[in-house]
Amino acid sequence: MRGKDLAFTAAFTLIAFTMLASFSRSENVAHPSWIKPGATVVYYGSLTIGEEGILEATIEWTVKNVDLNSIELEATIESANLRTPISRMFKVSTATGKLLSIDRDNVDVGRFFLWLYPPPSIGGTVEIEGIPYRVSGLESVNASNRIWRCIVANSTLDNYDIRGVITRWYDVETGIQIKVYMDLSFAYLFKGENTTSSAKAALILLSTSF
Repeated sequence: MRGKDLAFTAAFTLIAFTMLASFSRSENVAHPSWIKPGATVVYYGSLTIGEEGILEATIEWTVKNVDLNSIELEATIESANLRTPISRMFKVSTATGKLLSIDRDNVDVGRFFLWLYPPPSIGGTVEIEGIPYRVSGLESVNASNRIWRCIVANSTLDNYDIRGVITRWYDVETGIQIKVYMDLSFAYLFKGENTTSSAKAALILLSTSF
C-alpha cells in the first residue's frame, strides 16, 4: 500500500494543483468579488493511474488573506488513500491572477486555474498555468446542487513528455472553476529507462461558501 500511496500522492498533487509549464503571462486580470478571507471551495476528484484503479479525494480551497498585492489560499487534499491530508499554501497576484508561489517557493507559470475572470469570449484563447486553451462554447453543468452556466475551455497537449486533453468549465458570472476533465499520457525516465504512464482525472465542484 505504501508504494500506491506515494504514487497517488504524487499524481493527485500533480492533477489537483495542475501542471507547471514554461509560459508566462503579463495581462491584467481582475479577481472576482467572492475572493475574500474565509471563502471556501470544495471539489470531489477521481483519478485513475494506469491500471491502479480509481482513487478518490476531496480538495478544499480556503482564501486565507487578500491585500493589494496578493491573494493567499490554502489547498487541502483528503482521501482514504492518504495516511494524512496534503496541505499547500498558494499565493496569487491580486492584479494579474498569476500564481506567484507554492509554500513560499516562487514559481513562474502564468495564470492560476481556480478562477477565470472576467470570462474570455467564445472562440478566443487563454493560457491557464502556461497551457493554452481555446474557449469553445457554453454549457450548463449540474454541480453542488445547482445548475451553473459555464464557458468551456479545451486544451490539447502534444509534447515529448506529456500528451492528451484537458477541459475546464468556468462559471460565466463568478469565474469559479466548476469542473475539470483530464486524459493524459506521460513519458519519463525511471531507473535509467524510458517509461510511459497514463492518468485520467475528473474534478467537480461539491460546495462553496462565500
